[in-house]
Amino acid sequence: MTMNKAILPAIISALLATSAQAATLYQVEDTTVNMSGEIDAYYKVFDSEGTSVDTTDENGIVSTWANVQLDLSTKITDSVTAIGSFEVEGDDGAAFTVDDAWVGVTGNFGTVKVGETGSSYALMEKTELSNELDEYDAIYTDSEGTGNAVRYQKALGPVDLSANYSFVDGNGNDDFSLSADYAVENFTIGAAYLNGDDTESMGVSASVVVDAFYAALTYTDNDDAAILNLTSEDFTTTALSASYAFAPATLYGSYQMVDIDNNDDINHWYAGVSRDVTANITAFVEYSDTDADDLAQASLLVAGIYYAF
Repeated sequence: MTMNKAILPAIISALLATSAQAATLYQVEDTTVNMSGEIDAYYKVFDSEGTSVDTTDENGIVSTWANVQLDLSTKITDSVTAIGSFEVEGDDGAAFTVDDAWVGVTGNFGTVKVGETGSSYALMEKTELSNELDEYDAIYTDSEGTGNAVRYQKALGPVDLSANYSFVDGNGNDDFSLSADYAVENFTIGAAYLNGDDTESMGVSASVVVDAFYAALTYTDNDDAAILNLTSEDFTTTALSASYAFAPATLYGSYQMVDIDNNDDINHWYAGVSRDVTANITAFVEYSDTDADDLAQASLLVAGIYYAF
């Protein structure tokens, strides 16, 4: 499963979630600080078998998560702006931590960020529509949350380019990734490549929007990558997702397959429905089922509320 699902296509965010406009906390000369945040509460019911599954059987638990995010910008020249961002977050009463912290500069030359910038390989996540469920469309170690990176992004007409070099904490493995995404009207198609000390991944991902209907397809090929409790596995992933927005709700779902060489395959699907109660409150219910033969068999039901500000 992916390590972090923070970077999603803009269309998915528009269909499945609401986010309040960031409020200006203060503005001094050429520096502006904006603040936003979110409070989440959800009820989860697990049913799992297999040593490789993170959770144990539960009759049901309530979890919470909250964050406050600050976004900074300072005008350096007429064409160059310094930017930065970080968030303070915590869940279930745990101590708050600083996460997703980075600084950078942006201008006609593009954008350069240093810190927890996220990976360019996250372009493969166009098929990720769930709020709280596992995803098996693009399996990789994201620099965001696990280490720091230097990342460059640049738009050249309809093509968005991204490249980053990540310094992954804890295992001594660094990696770099590249991606290019072409967008025209209601269609996008992109490719990404990731190379690390011990792994190599590549893939393509496409999406289309027709009125209130959204569909996406992702395919990846991975060498010596980690999945579940396995290590150094060669596998491919295929994911097909779709959503349909209508008054007053949005329906969405995904079917994802992982074909592991010389091991059990994974078949994973989920379906959900979300409703925007107000411009900044979203309620949702979603259910997933995962079948990995002898490795893991699990289902998960989640009902939750996101309250953004």
